[in-house]
This record gives sequence, structure tokens and C-alpha cells, in this order.
Amino acid sequence: MTTLTRTGKEFSTPTVSDYLKDSILLMLKDGKENAVTGKELAKRLGERGDRRIRLAIRELIHDGVPIASTVTGEPKGYFVAVNDSEAREYVGSLTSRLREDHERISDFERASKLKGARPGQLALV
Repeated sequence: MTTLTRTGKEFSTPTVSDYLKDSILLMLKDGKENAVTGKELAKRLGERGDRRIRLAIRELIHDGVPIASTVTGEPKGYFVAVNDSEAREYVGSLTSRLREDHERISDFERASKLKGARPGQLALV
């Protein structure tokens, strides 16, 4: 487990085995045209779901492996980015998600301060 500090609170994030990371590296192919889904990786590795796959991929990226993903077009999934175009496209998709998440946070904060949005509801913050 890795202990992180966020807003003054400590919490732990699970880590995955080197075996799982090595296995994923062997299965991932170079280039967007060879993308493979997290669900497929999990199935091949005998994992119940793709959560540990996502955690392992996050750790691999942290370790310096340029693993990107795509959710549009075919095939969808994870791949090792091999050129600037693939890297820029992935960074663009992450940036877009950040903007959408920021808007959702702002909308939620505004909504949670509204009193009486539903009958009997009090403001949350």
C-alpha cells in the first residue's frame, strides 16, 4: 500500500504485483490499432474485473511506460503509444475529461447548496 496525503488526510491506495504488471506489459501491443480492453486483459489474466488491471496500468504509466487508451473508434482499449500523434491524442482526451469533471464538480457544489430542490430537502453544505 502507498500512503498519500490529500487535503491533510492520509489514505492508502492499493498496489499491484510486479507479476501482474509484467503480464500486462507482455499483452499490450504497440500502437492504437492494437488496443485491447481492460475487460479482455482481465479475462486473459484470470482477474474477476478490470479494477486491478486499471491500477496496474496506472502504476506502469507512473513507472514510465507510455500506455494510452481510447474509448472512441475501433478497437477500443489500452495500447503502448508509439508516436507523438497517439500521445497528443491521449493527453487531449485526459484534458477533456478533466474539464468535464471540473464542470460536474461546480454543478454539484451549486446544486448541493440549493435549499428545497426537492420537497423536504435541506441544503447539504
